[in-house]
Amino acid sequence: MMENRLRPIMLVGTGSDVGKSVLATALCRIFKQEGYSPAPFKAQNMALNSYATPDGLEIGRAQAVQAEAAGVPCETDMNPLLLKPNSEHTTQVVLNGRPVGNRSAYDYFRREGRDELRKAVCDAYDRLSQKYNPIILEGAGSVSELNLRDTDLVNMSMARHADANVILVADIDRGGVFASVYGSIMLQTPEDRKRIKGVIINKLQYRICGRGQRSFSVQQMFMGKSSAYRAAKKRLEMLSHTINQVYTSLPFQSWEVPSDHYVFGMRHILI
Repeated sequence: MMENRLRPIMLVGTGSDVGKSVLATALCRIFKQEGYSPAPFKAQNMALNSYATPDGLEIGRAQAVQAEAAGVPCETDMNPLLLKPNSEHTTQVVLNGRPVGNRSAYDYFRREGRDELRKAVCDAYDRLSQKYNPIILEGAGSVSELNLRDTDLVNMSMARHADANVILVADIDRGGVFASVYGSIMLQTPEDRKRIKGVIINKLQYRICGRGQRSFSVQQMFMGKSSAYRAAKKRLEMLSHTINQVYTSLPFQSWEVPSDHYVFGMRHILI
């Protein structure tokens, strides 16, 4: 075990498919290269297919990829709760790698019975954190769904349990990136807001011109090359109060890492 125990890092998003899964994969590899023993964790995942662990149990495919990046065998504690939709209204619930039945969306998100699931995902995290350092947590969907706050198992409730530093990931390719970042932060409780230490703005695009030269798009000129962006970035940091900084902006690339709601095909997510 490393002498220098690191605080867990959690990646949450302004929405689904903003790049959390690939960024978590990248962080797992970076910490491994730095001599640590990282491991991924996502309390709840949703996917049509799953990945079989060495002992024949089921987890989300993204966590299997992240475990490979971390150089460790995948296990169910990395993704204790997996939802596999089997119709428009029902999903198979896989808990600790084993199917436990089908539930409708109404039944699944009811407050009754959530304590059992909450204990299961928290116990899985606790076991994992005893073996690995640091844990790279990943949230799901949007971090600011007020209608799901009381029943949340995977976003800020897990950040609180893990006492994790949180990084908010936003997607400029969809437009409205500053509004989505600001709204995602300010809709948190004051206590949760303090956990968000920075923002990553991603999916900037450029095109290749003649002779291999890069021609930056209007997006990228706005985000990184102009005084307008620097002023907007500073204003966002001031308005959000608790944000230390907008960490960086990163380029738009395609990577085959499964994310929530998708299984096959190249996903345009960021590394």
